[in-house]
Amino acid sequence: AEERLRGYPLKPFVGVRPPALAFALAWLPGGETSARILIGALGAAVAGLWTVRLMGPLGSPGGALGGLAVATGVIAAFTPSSYLMHECWAGLLIALSLALHPGDRRTGRMGLLAASLLTGLAAGLIRELAIPFLGVMALMALVERRPKEALLWAGAIGLCLLALLGHALAVAPHILPTDQGVAWVRMGGWGFLLSADRWNAVVPLRPALAVVLLPPALAGALAWSGPAGRRLWFTLLGYAAGFLVVGRPEDTYWGLMITPLL
Repeated sequence: AEERLRGYPLKPFVGVRPPALAFALAWLPGGETSARILIGALGAAVAGLWTVRLMGPLGSPGGALGGLAVATGVIAAFTPSSYLMHECWAGLLIALSLALHPGDRRTGRMGLLAASLLTGLAAGLIRELAIPFLGVMALMALVERRPKEALLWAGAIGLCLLALLGHALAVAPHILPTDQGVAWVRMGGWGFLLSADRWNAVVPLRPALAVVLLPPALAGALAWSGPAGRRLWFTLLGYAAGFLVVGRPEDTYWGLMITPLL
């Protein structure tokens, strides 16, 4: 009723957000203050873990510089309304899931994999736009001949799709024939992708920086080999390719899904 009153499209059902985040915030002790602290801690954890992760391929100085770059991508977590934005939570959880993934590591592998899997699942439950990331993780596990891991990621996809089906069934009785519909295939191209990159802390200083920084950010992901690198560039290039085709002009906040990783 609130969305209808304010003129938001209600068709298809994904025009109404999945309820996982709303329920979580309602149950969280401390309300808004706790939610802001939690998403800020999540942003700090992403920046910290990626700093450590980047020290492997880049060394300590390079890892520190890379960590600083990651910090510019998590800045949205510290804005006043970030805790209400599904994409902000989902993007940070995707980045955290990827940072936690054990790759070729043998010691402590199962614990790290479980943490990565649960974090990715949480992203998919909060925002269905995160489900393709789970697909990337499943595909990469198959490529690396880890069928059991691939099955776990496929199970996470299944749980997200079941939750989405339940959401669709819950929304359906409330939709009226007169409600607005929306089409997301708009072929926004490079312009939409650049607009979606505006959530990085550096870009608002001079919007033209998006044109300068986005191509090397995508190209740089291709330069990192190994399990972490493959997952990073499949994720970034996959979402970037999707944003060239899908998304209305006002949907540039979708960029929050990959801003922490860019």
